[in-house]
Amino acid sequence: MSDLRIEVCSETGICSIIRDGSNKVDLMPFEVDEIRNAGADADTVRKVVGECDSDFATALDDEAIEAIKNRLS
Repeated sequence: MSDLRIEVCSETGICSIIRDGSNKVDLMPFEVDEIRNAGADADTVRKVVGECDSDFATALDDEAIEAIKNRLS
């Protein structure tokens, strides 16, 4: 997977997922909670990200999905 950064704002709870330094999607706190509640379900993670940006979600490989799950759990 290309460069992936996952940042969660401690004040707002908004999560920014940044790929390749400039391609970015922001998840609202309720979407972060959906991912946290998904446990090990990669399809749910991809679905939640895809609701924000379907092209971004499609480009995420299994390693990136795993990184998102690990960071947000």
